[in-house]
Amino acid sequence: MDNINIQELISFINWEELRIWLLFLFGIIGGVITIRSFSLNNEQRRIDNTFKVLDFLRRNISKEQINTFITLFQANNPLGVPYDEFRFRNGKTEKVSNMFSEGGCGNGDIHNMIELFELIAPLLIKKQINENLIWYEYGLIMDKCYDWIIVINENSTPSFNKRIVNSMISRFLNKSKHSYKKNSSLLFPYFSKYMKDNQKKNLNFPYLHYTYAE
Repeated sequence: MDNINIQELISFINWEELRIWLLFLFGIIGGVITIRSFSLNNEQRRIDNTFKVLDFLRRNISKEQINTFITLFQANNPLGVPYDEFRFRNGKTEKVSNMFSEGGCGNGDIHNMIELFELIAPLLIKKQINENLIWYEYGLIMDKCYDWIIVINENSTPSFNKRIVNSMISRFLNKSKHSYKKNSSLLFPYFSKYMKDNQKKNLNFPYLHYTYAE
């Protein structure tokens, strides 16, 4: 009796439809495994790239450059110094907007460091490296340097009439006036773009304290 029921049950099975469903199921499982493997490979690639970038920064940012940053950081103490000014212990003062001019306090060590951040900024923007690891080691420097860049860019902003002319030229050349990549008047455009979009968020992450405001 049982054999008859089993045979009847088998006779009702649509083997072609069952084969299609099994192929569909195996396809889903294979797709999930492939996506998972791809994701893991991408993450491993991001980690590898991150350590390569960290090694690049460590080899090119010297102790002397960091000491220069510490001096400027303390000279631009927000607790007692205007945000757009450096006041050094020897009594000398200098405007932040002039720090990259010839003989300026940032024309050299600080400028060179920011150039390095400008180089890696596209990788940060595209999420090709782990920003938390970069931020932990260089977050304090990147944050303060960006504050100085804002001041410099504000002081180098063209007048209203000049902006109109630049806008007309930009349209004539079919260039987007909103593109940070094409804005030649913006200092360190890639680094500025990344920091503008991520500064507030990144300040919640841990970072290495090279110095404190005194």
